[in-house]
Amino acid sequence: MDALKIQEETTGLNEKYISLNEGIMHACGHDGHMAMVLGAARKLQECKNKLKGKVKLIFQPAEEVPPGGAVDVIKMGGLKDVDVIIGAHLFTNIKSGEICLKEGALMACNCIYNITINGKPGHHFNPDINIDPILIASEFITTVHSKLKNSLPPDVNYVFGHGTIKGGEQYNQTPSGVNLSGSYRMLDKQNMHVKEDTMRQSLDGLMQSHTKGDPGLPNYKLEVTYGYPVLVNHKKFTRRSAETLKEIFTEVNENIEPVFASEDFARYLESKPGTFIFLGAGNSEKGAIYGNHSNRFDIDENILIKVVEMFFRLAADFLDAPEKYLEQT
Repeated sequence: MDALKIQEETTGLNEKYISLNEGIMHACGHDGHMAMVLGAARKLQECKNKLKGKVKLIFQPAEEVPPGGAVDVIKMGGLKDVDVIIGAHLFTNIKSGEICLKEGALMACNCIYNITINGKPGHHFNPDINIDPILIASEFITTVHSKLKNSLPPDVNYVFGHGTIKGGEQYNQTPSGVNLSGSYRMLDKQNMHVKEDTMRQSLDGLMQSHTKGDPGLPNYKLEVTYGYPVLVNHKKFTRRSAETLKEIFTEVNENIEPVFASEDFARYLESKPGTFIFLGAGNSEKGAIYGNHSNRFDIDENILIKVVEMFFRLAADFLDAPEKYLEQT
């Protein structure tokens, strides 16, 4: 479930776990996530007569591919009769055993952009006639960052990056078109539209400044695909979860910094109160030092048993006293 298109490279320490399938591997810990929830299922089943309610376990495919599997889980009734939801993710940039939470925004919304710029092709000896889409794309790349910075409030954090640029086939010819793509991420969903608006304004200005009297040239097409929303942890639920976990674990960090990674668990949190937890799985002695999505990604498996206990305690404590986790109405 949710392996990635990466050829796994052995580190010597992970040989018995190396992927048996050419060109794909579990490079983000989703196999560990399944193991944790299965472990929690077993413990909950063993203690079901002591629980003051029901627990639903969700195994969701396609977290890695927008729009994400959470959309289908919700459409198929996966959150029916659910009051709250808890999720977790393994990260090797956090030391093994550490449990990290944060009230409010924890992970960013993400957007993918694709731009096609069309010019007027021709030989390089006719620069006055040609309209160079490579030049236009270059000007866009070098100016859009400052335009974005000026268009957003100073306290808004974001990242914006270019991923591909493709165009031209002959060294001495101005091509007819160029395509470029990239992504941007923010922790503030209210300002997401500002990014797209600013990109369009920048491109509109470039089309005007590079026109040479040819009807409709240059022109562009901008497509923005909105991915996962901002992941926002319920404040009271997260605060109480941290208090509960501190009773049994010594390494609980309830003030982790938000990250610009994205996660479609955010869709569940748009529908239900709950919390998403970061789990430390990094251990240099075991070779678990490579980041998520690395071809050498591996985890310290000692965290798995700890998280089974974490899931069990949070579920049992909530069912025992839900008023401690939720605002009363």
